[in-house]
Amino acid sequence: PAQLLEYLQGHLMYLAEAHGLDIFLCCGYHLMNLRLKFLW
Repeated sequence: PAQLLEYLQGHLMYLAEAHGLDIFLCCGYHLMNLRLKFLW
């Protein structure tokens, strides 16, 4: 769903600003993998 993706993007951007880009990339990668597993 588009709303879920928008929420995830907003949350990940918040994490990026709060904790730094490296953690953002790592967590974002794992979150997207988890979401894809659940969505499909």
